[in-house]
Amino acid sequence: MKKELDEKLCAKYPEIFKDRHGKVTETLMCWGFDVEDGWYQLIDDLCAALCLIAVREKVDPPVAVQVKEKFGGLRFYINRGSDAMHDAINHAEDRSYMVCEICSKPGRLNKYGWLRVRCEEHTK
Repeated sequence: MKKELDEKLCAKYPEIFKDRHGKVTETLMCWGFDVEDGWYQLIDDLCAALCLIAVREKVDPPVAVQVKEKFGGLRFYINRGSDAMHDAINHAEDRSYMVCEICSKPGRLNKYGWLRVRCEEHTK
């Protein structure tokens, strides 16, 4: 993910991404967001949902441990969370299989070669 988008997410959700520049021995967030820019909005929406759930449950938001692409889909790992938080994460991960990781247009999982979600334009 571009540095500007990385910084934007960290500024908007400082509690969730408080370990973004942590030590490699303590968090995998030190490597940043290991996804393309097209999933920015998906991650932003997920973080907003996690914050709303935290307010509703009267708890602190979870801390992201790792955000990456794996087997073509979004993976968003947290240090702890309620069933509702994990449901929100699962929903975002499911949605990622329909959003081009490059440009955020509707996409589908390319099963030839590396598993990646791409729109028609970025499949070529």
